[in-house]
Amino acid sequence: PCAQELVMERSEERLREGGFTDDEIARVFESVPVATHNQRGIGTLHSGCPETCAETLEAESLHLGEDAYVSARQENLETIHKHNVVAERQGLLGELQHEIDSGEHVGHHVTKREWLGTPTRPYSSTTSITS
Repeated sequence: PCAQELVMERSEERLREGGFTDDEIARVFESVPVATHNQRGIGTLHSGCPETCAETLEAESLHLGEDAYVSARQENLETIHKHNVVAERQGLLGELQHEIDSGEHVGHHVTKREWLGTPTRPYSSTTSITS
């Protein structure tokens, strides 16, 4: 509730500074959806990195090829529902990028086990990524 109030107050200030009247501001808040609750989430991104890499990396410093393995997970911690929401995706970066670019679903994504068993891979371990 505190964050919601802060957003409303700041929005009202900006509208006043923009020359809106009290009646116009009220109409804006009646017409525009405003967050009804706070929501937190936990995101994790793992990627394939060189064998010598053991530390946590900053996302911006990565230069991964399309054969790099990535695993992403997002859990939204619900405050008004009795369940959390989880989304996960894994596979080779090239596979995932193809899906995003083409809109076509790839039938099978390489699993971590498959990727680790591939003798020609340029990477051999996973490291957590922070952003």
